[in-house]
This record gives sequence, C-alpha cells and structure tokens, in this order.
Amino acid sequence: MNHSEKTEFEKLKSGDKKVFTCFYNKYFRPLCDYAKSLVGDAEDAADIVQELFLKLWEDREKIDIKISIGSYLTICVRNNCYNFLDLIRVKGRQPESVLEQSDIFADGNDPESDLIAKERDREIDNALAELLKNVER
Repeated sequence: MNHSEKTEFEKLKSGDKKVFTCFYNKYFRPLCDYAKSLVGDAEDAADIVQELFLKLWEDREKIDIKISIGSYLTICVRNNCYNFLDLIRVKGRQPESVLEQSDIFADGNDPESDLIAKERDREIDNALAELLKNVER
C-alpha cells in the first residue's frame, strides 16, 4: 500500500464518508465484473460486492490492511464468491451448468480434476492481476 493509499485508508478508518464513497466509486464496478466472472450472475455479483462494502464500512476500525486496497477488496470478493457458490451448491440452487463451467468444486481425486483446478487457479490469478492493473490506473 503506497503512502497516499495509507492516508486515505486511515481517513476511512476514522469514519470519513467521502473517502469511503471514493473507494466505492473506484472499485465497485470492476469488483462486480470480477464477481460475475466467478458466480455467473450479475445480480448475485452486485450483492456480494455490496455486502463487502457494507462490511468494510462497519468493520473499518478493526481492519488492518497491509496490501493495496484494490488487492484487499479483490481477495475478499474472490473468497466471498467461493463461499456464496459453496452455500448455494449445498442448498441446491446453483444450476449444474455453472458448476460444470466453473469447476470450483473439483474433488481433486483424479489427475484431470487436479489439472483443471490448477488451470482455474492460474486463470483467476491472471484475471486478478489484470483487474488490479485496471483498477490502479
């Protein structure tokens, strides 16, 4: 996290709504696009990102970020998407086509699943790197 971002984050931690709004305006759309690439639905993606920003505001005083705010938010979105997909898979709401497409739930017991999981992880890392490049411009 650079000096400017540290200063902005400290302002956020102290309750500066303008800084929060700036972070929201800067990161909301790219994070929604990233979340949609993981969950396959724009509304679910927007809900996930919206909940993240709500939690960021509510927990702002407790959060200690050592990386850039963009990286932090992207990692949170990724984790929240995985949790969301896992939850809806358990509830049986997720269409099979999205599960097959994302292959997030590979059991890892066969070489093909391992290879697919590794490729998926590489694609996620590449997408994350690309998103961070676009966000940090």
